Amino acid sequence: VNAEYMGVRGIAQAAMELNSGMPTHADFSRQAVTQVTMGPRVTVRCYAPVVFHSLRTLAGISSTCYADEWNLSDDEVSLVLGAGRSGSLFQYSRSKRFILKTIPHGEVDTLMEVLEEYYQYVRTAPDSFLMRLLGLYRFNAGSTRWCAVVFENVLFTSELPPEVEIFDLKGREPKEGKAFQRRGQKGIVWKDKDLERFFYLPEPQRTQFFLRLTADVQFLQWCNLMDYSLLIGVRECPPTDASALPITLSASSRATDRDLTPELSPFRSQLGGVLSTNRSEVYYVGIIDCLTQYNSKKKIANFCKTFLWSDSTLSTVPSHEYAQRFLLYMEAIWPTEEQVNSNTLKHPNLS
Repeated sequence: VNAEYMGVRGIAQAAMELNSGMPTHADFSRQAVTQVTMGPRVTVRCYAPVVFHSLRTLAGISSTCYADEWNLSDDEVSLVLGAGRSGSLFQYSRSKRFILKTIPHGEVDTLMEVLEEYYQYVRTAPDSFLMRLLGLYRFNAGSTRWCAVVFENVLFTSELPPEVEIFDLKGREPKEGKAFQRRGQKGIVWKDKDLERFFYLPEPQRTQFFLRLTADVQFLQWCNLMDYSLLIGVRECPPTDASALPITLSASSRATDRDLTPELSPFRSQLGGVLSTNRSEVYYVGIIDCLTQYNSKKKIANFCKTFLWSDSTLSTVPSHEYAQRFLLYMEAIWPTEEQVNSNTLKHPNLS
């Protein structure tokens, strides 16, 4: 029997077996685990199950919905290598609403260390851009073990076609000779070194956007986290769909009939995202890959890399430096209406 298939099905079984209320301090402990046996050689260990059940509830996701998404057939289970350099494997849920990503043990330790702070933060910030973490698991198949986190797909919507242009941006300057090498390619995830465009939001949405983004980044800095990205998905908006939407943000398109009713995020409420200034595009935005701490290993990496490159081109920089650079970069690529109208735009890659 395919161990990956049994492991993924174990997520569904564990979700339905848990009856939970509000988490207590003890529920955030590394010892707070449940385990599901999926056969003589396959077990699934769920970390902090009460906490993640509560996080799913906050996101409007019922146990039935979550379990149904992971009740995949053998043919539907296929962990694939991601586009980044981490070596992580990815698996979509049935509708692609949720994503499973394998992570190293160091990131498991980091998540468990900041989980209580993360939980309290997203409880009070339903419009946060931070990736919505929904489960943390360890899979054992004989002598093989791997860990994975499940999170909500920033790009998921049921209202538009699947075609989407994806940008994964950290706010780094391109290393010398690396900018714009992939011009003309199709179907790839664009990085900082590829970016040649701006993103446009009307007021007051842009002001609200940066108030929330700044608060999220300050939280990550407080947790000593760095190397995260702003994931931006861009879909062309059919004119008929855009004209029917009011400027005032309304109900989210992400809820399904089986879901609970989450508190509304203003950045996910127009065709599942937020409309551009001229309503020709819909943006889907989230902060991803935010489980890397600036620890002694990263300090050594920074020391070595600075002999070869400037800090402005590196991801391995102190969390406060990373946060400041990240926000300055985002301010530049999401210009104000005044900058647009006065033709004073300055792109960080084209200056």
